[in-house]
Amino acid sequence: MKKWTIILAVTFLMHGCVEIGEYYVGLNMQPEIEGFEPGLNVYGVIKTGPSFDTINHFFEVEHLLYILGSFDSINVSDANITLSRKPITGETTDYRLAYHGDGRYFNEEIIAAPGEKWDYTCTYDTFYVRSSCIVPNTPKLLGEVNVSAGNPVSFTLEADTTAFMYLVYLLSDEAVVTERKIPVKDEATTFELALDWNPVEVPTLMFVFAYDLNLEKYTTTSNIFFKPNAYRPPYSTVEGGYGTFGAISSAMFIVK
Repeated sequence: MKKWTIILAVTFLMHGCVEIGEYYVGLNMQPEIEGFEPGLNVYGVIKTGPSFDTINHFFEVEHLLYILGSFDSINVSDANITLSRKPITGETTDYRLAYHGDGRYFNEEIIAAPGEKWDYTCTYDTFYVRSSCIVPNTPKLLGEVNVSAGNPVSFTLEADTTAFMYLVYLLSDEAVVTERKIPVKDEATTFELALDWNPVEVPTLMFVFAYDLNLEKYTTTSNIFFKPNAYRPPYSTVEGGYGTFGAISSAMFIVK
């Protein structure tokens, strides 16, 4: 299980927010602009799922600046971050996050469950950022996973109005296949993934991640604007700053 956790962590980091256009195209894609407001750039994710996944809540804070004709940011080490957990039944629980270096904050006591509402506040200097999210339901299969040698792995997820995006990982010993889909409201979502290995013979794990509305909007909107030498307006799902705060619910299946 530790090996699968490492693979998922590395894969997630490899898909982080990087200005790929500047690196690979060599163009200045963020020319001088006017009217930019400095502020906090935050990224926060509440997660629930298999036991190893519940410790992977992730929070990051940067101070976004506009200096010498370009954007820049510095890690913030003394932000005050508070999370309020509001379960479907029961009392509200507040959590304070501690700084752990590189702009990242954690609290290992956080416990989340599908259907809960979470409120997020972050203060630093004169900046105040806030947001809320609802934890999606755990993804559920509609029927069985169809597996046969030489054919794609196919399966269908039940319709769920709390899930606004699905991300699927199929993992073998040394290979990973992923696919992302935006579900149609009130309809089941079907996947077909072609593998480089035979899941009938090679042990294969499948992870399905359901994203809430905030993370879906941030993921699909902030990374699709690509026009060389054009200003890319910052996209945000939080109030009072930049970035996002959202929730992911996951499920694990053994494919055989």
